Amino acid sequence: MSVDSPRLPPELIEDIVQQAWVTTDAAGRWPLYQAVSCVCQQWLDIMISASLRYIVLENPFDIEMYRKLVSRYSFARTLTQRAHLRIDLDHRMDLFLHSESRWLSNGALAITQIVPDCKSMHVVLNVPQPLNSRDMAYSPYHMLFTLLANFRSLQNLYLFWPFTYIGRCASPPIAIHTVTYLRIHEYPRCTCSPVHTQQHLLAQQPGALECFHYYLPTLFPNLRHIHFDKPCILKRLTHPRSLELVTLESPPCHFLPERGYFGSLVGWNIVSALLAGFLRREHKGDPQRAIVINTGVDEPDGWQQALLACRESGVLLERRCIYPYPRGKPAVVTRPMTTCL
Repeated sequence: MSVDSPRLPPELIEDIVQQAWVTTDAAGRWPLYQAVSCVCQQWLDIMISASLRYIVLENPFDIEMYRKLVSRYSFARTLTQRAHLRIDLDHRMDLFLHSESRWLSNGALAITQIVPDCKSMHVVLNVPQPLNSRDMAYSPYHMLFTLLANFRSLQNLYLFWPFTYIGRCASPPIAIHTVTYLRIHEYPRCTCSPVHTQQHLLAQQPGALECFHYYLPTLFPNLRHIHFDKPCILKRLTHPRSLELVTLESPPCHFLPERGYFGSLVGWNIVSALLAGFLRREHKGDPQRAIVINTGVDEPDGWQQALLACRESGVLLERRCIYPYPRGKPAVVTRPMTTCL
């Protein structure tokens, strides 16, 4: 585009640059920054703003580049306090955060010097090895919660496990009181599920194991909304009294030749969870709790059973049709379909 060519609206440029920054991988992110910054002063300002409003720390090089940005521009700290922060805690970042000294003294400091506070965070947890330690005090997520405790304004948190191993680990003794919305991609699994019925009794004993799988939602005492991307057995979880809304994803990802693509609620075990006390109101004055299920156009398997169980338990149930038919099946939608009790 030449200098005399019509210019794009600034809002459109901001959207383009923001989307490019968010979707570019680690190898191309900083070359993108350099290329956009060289266009003109306007694009440089937009690029700086985008990089400071959506901060991505995937490796030690990201931390070093952000250190330079924060030290170079006086307004950077003001923007970072309103930023969305994404951190990838894989083996590379883990080694960096533990280098030179211990995590608590250097690792958290390295990040909080760049982002002293934020309201939303996306944490990718690439577990390098199975969490199957026999040590009853094994707590691999202590580092994560130590980091989260540094952000006093954190409200929205997305914990993204690309996959989880079946193992056993203890809950870190750190509560994050500011988080009200928690989204989890794949819920961590454990090997101590047979004793979950006794966990409340065991937890009253000094030194008893508090299973990370079972107690994870309670580490956020003021949690109001929890959102699960993939099925987990809800009856094996406990939650804080503040919880009001549970969102479940049920896309039409299953396939049978005679049916085509369809969704299923079987993996959530909603009926058993409600019978076991999940989302039960402890006092008459407590607000009515609700479950929202994001589905395709057709009702997922188990919908009618979940509907009946929610009605009997006094839990609101709503279905939102947000997923189109998968490719290869005609998408014929006559009207929006939402069921709400």
